[in-house]
Amino acid sequence: MMSHPSTGKNRAPARYGDGENFQWELRPDSAVPASPLRRDARTRHCGSPACAPARLNHNLRQPSLGETVIANIYMFEGAWEKATEPPQMLKFMQAYEQTFPGTRVHHRSFRNGEDLAYYLAKIPARQRALVYIACHGEVGLLDPSDKKSRITMAALLDILKSAFPQRIGFLHFSCCHILQPDDGLRRKLLVSLQEASGATFVSGYTKEVGWLESTLLDLALIHSVYVEWRDKPTHVSKPMKSLEDLTSDYRPLIKKLGFSAMSSFGNKNQVLWPRKICGQ
Repeated sequence: MMSHPSTGKNRAPARYGDGENFQWELRPDSAVPASPLRRDARTRHCGSPACAPARLNHNLRQPSLGETVIANIYMFEGAWEKATEPPQMLKFMQAYEQTFPGTRVHHRSFRNGEDLAYYLAKIPARQRALVYIACHGEVGLLDPSDKKSRITMAALLDILKSAFPQRIGFLHFSCCHILQPDDGLRRKLLVSLQEASGATFVSGYTKEVGWLESTLLDLALIHSVYVEWRDKPTHVSKPMKSLEDLTSDYRPLIKKLGFSAMSSFGNKNQVLWPRKICGQ
């Protein structure tokens, strides 16, 4: 695995835009709100060094009967223009979190494969969270830092394997060209990503995507499919229907961006979405 250029093998990666130093915070169960309508201001981060960093929550308790499940979104964002820039996409996810209190957003900047592996390993086990990776991309590659520390698909698969058990429920890549448009190669890659991560749902784009259009579709996916599934992860028909509705409602945008996904809701057989995109 790649060595980290500034922190050393066993230290946390450097922070970008939200403070240089960082320690994982273990919050007691009592600090987790019983109702999703009660907000914890400490989880807010505006991207400025003056703001408290968003925190990964390591002690989420299992919900009691009738309690709303918190849909955790772990967002890992690469650099878009320069390596030291503050987060660019976080504000959109925070706006969504503030509008829909049943979700909780955790954000980390990453600049290479070791950063990503470090943070993925910190996600609490059995959360079935959404892991949202946003950075530049090419076919079979992640480019989180201006072509200086590209992450190959082989390296990415190894990194994702470290995220067991059941840390990842949904895995979404908000990156250009991460998937290939050829239907056979697309299926093969999505299956590999799903098996490596243990995710129920894996998705990404086959084409170059604009940030506004892709963010719109990303948020629709999170709201319409992930949050619905996270509330009842053993159901099959409901998330399948939600995905079908998403495909219908956003068909022109899905076609334009080359959105594709592999699902296995309720541990059922893997389903490729859409089945064919070649020739579009």
